[in-house]
Amino acid sequence: MIRIMIAEDSAEQNAQYRKFLTNDKNIEVVAQTYDGEQTLLKYFECKPDLLILDLDLPKINGLEVIDRISEFPDEKKKCNILVVSGKDTFRHKLYNTAKVYMNLQKPVTNETILELVKDFDKERLSNYDLNENDIKKLLISF
Repeated sequence: MIRIMIAEDSAEQNAQYRKFLTNDKNIEVVAQTYDGEQTLLKYFECKPDLLILDLDLPKINGLEVIDRISEFPDEKKKCNILVVSGKDTFRHKLYNTAKVYMNLQKPVTNETILELVKDFDKERLSNYDLNENDIKKLLISF
C-alpha cells in the first residue's frame, strides 16, 4: 500500500486526482490540501510515502514547501515529491532538487500520474533495506 498526499489548489483537480488514484486498491490518499500552509502541516502529520504537489499554491508556494520540508534531516534523504504544475517560472527551478521524484508539466493525464505513482512505489520497495529480523518476519508470514 502506498500512502499519497495531494496538494493542489484547484478543488476540482484535487478531487479528480483522489477519485482516479483511489480506484487502485494499493493506493491510499491520506490527505488533500489546497494551500502551502495546510500542506506543510498535513505532510508532517500524515507522513505520506509520496506527495503530489502543485507549485502554484496560495499562502506558501510549492517551491517553499519543498524547501521547508527539506530542512528536516530525515526528509533530505527522501526523493518523494511528484510535481505537477503549469507554472514554468517555478518548474525551471527544480532541476537539481533532490526531493523531486518527477517534474510534470500540466496538463497531464490521470493515467500518466498513476503510472508514475506505481513506478515510484516499485522503486521505493526495491530500495527498502531489510534487516535480519525483517526477513524472518516476512518468511514467517508465508
